[in-house]
Amino acid sequence: MARLGKYLTLCLILMLSVSSLLMATPTKAQTIPTPTVPEFSVGVVDHSYDVPTNTTKTIDPYTGEEKTNIQPGYHVEKFTVDITIKNQPFKSDTELIDLFFNIRVKGHYEQNWTELFHITGGLNDNSLLRQSHNQFTVYSFFKQYPAHGVVEFQVKAFIAVGKVDYGPFGHWTWQESDWSPTQTITIGDDYTSSTFSSSITNTPYPSLSPVTTQTLSPTPAPTVPEFPITASLFAVLFAVSVLIIFSKKRLSTKNMQ
Repeated sequence: MARLGKYLTLCLILMLSVSSLLMATPTKAQTIPTPTVPEFSVGVVDHSYDVPTNTTKTIDPYTGEEKTNIQPGYHVEKFTVDITIKNQPFKSDTELIDLFFNIRVKGHYEQNWTELFHITGGLNDNSLLRQSHNQFTVYSFFKQYPAHGVVEFQVKAFIAVGKVDYGPFGHWTWQESDWSPTQTITIGDDYTSSTFSSSITNTPYPSLSPVTTQTLSPTPAPTVPEFPITASLFAVLFAVSVLIIFSKKRLSTKNMQ
């Protein structure tokens, strides 16, 4: 009877071993890191320029007379609000994984912010400002603020990962920083006398782990024979039955002796 117990113990170990193989799972994939709160500057920048005089000469096709055409030069006045954001050290291997920014703005005396960009779950619903490949990302826009107006700005960073589900459809997942401290400018009597505000320092951002399609995918489990679960269970039960019958025959033979 002791040997029967040993055989049954052996069967139990066999069943547990098979179960552990069947239940093998991939290792956990890397999560999306959280970006740092951005540093940025904001101010009204004069992008005005002069268009030079343009002189051209033509030949009259009928008389052969040379004609001189002069288009006078002129001045183009162009002022924009320029937001310069210090880029963060982030790397990925696809455009579907990147670092983005959102900007929001409001008048000093109002309560509600207006966000200039947005991101939602849909793969095509991402208008966030993508980080450039330079040291800074610059966003310029024109807005006719009143003289002596006080305008406030904040910036937020996102690390977003886009996944294609099927065809043109997909979705975004992301991690985002907090909104930055507020930077405030005051509009002068004319745009040339407006103030400038900055939080940009020479201190490097904390490093961010690279995010790639490989690091976001689960690591495959070690290769094991792929047997159907039902067939594996039948094999175990068959082995148990054989061992029980074998042990009973050994006991019967021993008793007859």
